[in-house]
Amino acid sequence: MTTKRRFHPYLLAWIPVAALVLFGATSNGGIAMDILVSIMSVIGAVAGGEVLPLEPDWWGMAARVVALAIAVFASVLLIRHGRASAGLCPRCGRGDHPRRPLVTLGADRLHRLARFVAIGTMLPAGGYAALKLHWAFGGHVGLDDPTVFADVEPWSPGFADTAILAAIGVCLAVVMAWGRPRLPRWLLLAPALIGCAMLVPVSIMGTILNITTLWTDAPFSGLSWWIGWFVYSCFLLWAVGLTFVLVEYHYRTRPSCRACGRSGYVRITA
Repeated sequence: MTTKRRFHPYLLAWIPVAALVLFGATSNGGIAMDILVSIMSVIGAVAGGEVLPLEPDWWGMAARVVALAIAVFASVLLIRHGRASAGLCPRCGRGDHPRRPLVTLGADRLHRLARFVAIGTMLPAGGYAALKLHWAFGGHVGLDDPTVFADVEPWSPGFADTAILAAIGVCLAVVMAWGRPRLPRWLLLAPALIGCAMLVPVSIMGTILNITTLWTDAPFSGLSWWIGWFVYSCFLLWAVGLTFVLVEYHYRTRPSCRACGRSGYVRITA
């Protein structure tokens, strides 16, 4: 006699969480656009010029922030429930009994890999920053219409400042992977999380846009067809690298758990 396999309620509980994340990541540009517009608004206020021809959608931004905050809170509760059901510490996920590892490289090898990945983020971030600086200094590579950025100067908002943000992102990855100065963990984790929150949804949506417009005209007026592929490919590689370095750094530098007292690196396990 066979019985039908049912979905576990624990798995069903992730459906509304996924819906909230989808809303926060994609609605009207998503949280990535909210962060970008906020940063550029601050830069524009300091520089005294218009950065983007966009007005901040404050009500939409608030709704997306609330949705993501609820999703994060619910995710923490669900993860802790799953850990407790598996006999692990709900707070840190550590346990006394080994489990089947999904990643068998070990802590030292993962750390070495994170170092190479951190250095590797220089390529996509540097490529994106170099393109922006090229346009800022009057270059025409990738421009079907040479007058698109005719009025742009290196100090124009959205050009040299984005190159600086890219450099900061690379520095964060390198510092997290190659050695932490005497700084609080959150001082590195917080900006890295913000960077991932911007890069991951933008790279995914940009890649989808490139695929859906593959047999149509270029989606960006005045720019060559390959610019979208280059920029969003850089974002995608950069997002994967920064996320990997961030997760490895978080698990490697976690202190002893205040709930169970266990310490040490926790491998990603099933």
